[in-house]
Amino acid sequence: MTLRQRLTATKALVLVGIVLSYGSYGVYKLGGPLELYPFFSWRLYSAPTGADEATVYRLYARDTPDMAWKRLPIRPTEAYPRKEYAWQLESLVGQVLRDSLGLTDARERVEVFARAIAPDAGELRIVAETIYPRALAQGISRYDTTTVLRVTR
Repeated sequence: MTLRQRLTATKALVLVGIVLSYGSYGVYKLGGPLELYPFFSWRLYSAPTGADEATVYRLYARDTPDMAWKRLPIRPTEAYPRKEYAWQLESLVGQVLRDSLGLTDARERVEVFARAIAPDAGELRIVAETIYPRALAQGISRYDTTTVLRVTR
């Protein structure tokens, strides 16, 4: 296949993709199926997990009991790069939730991790934040928080 043929084929494919997307939009507006052409309503941006909700775990801290809780940003530390921080927190909290009888040292590992992330904080808590990607796509900022466990000195 020559360069000219490839360019022509690429242009044709792009044009077909645009036509199918607009066709899917029209069918959707008329009340048809949502996934006539999968790239029209691709969930990459509206619901990356493919679910109606997604739960992430975050650390909150406060120095004294009379202060408000402050959400700690996910930043790299000496011990944990940014990606590993989020993965490690997710993994450790999952272990704690699965170990409801307290048979392993999962809770102690979470506490050690939390103290390594925020050594100066008086109190820490790990919160499950449930977000709703479809609501975010509609401009509604809604998420639920539930304290999973508290870490004290």
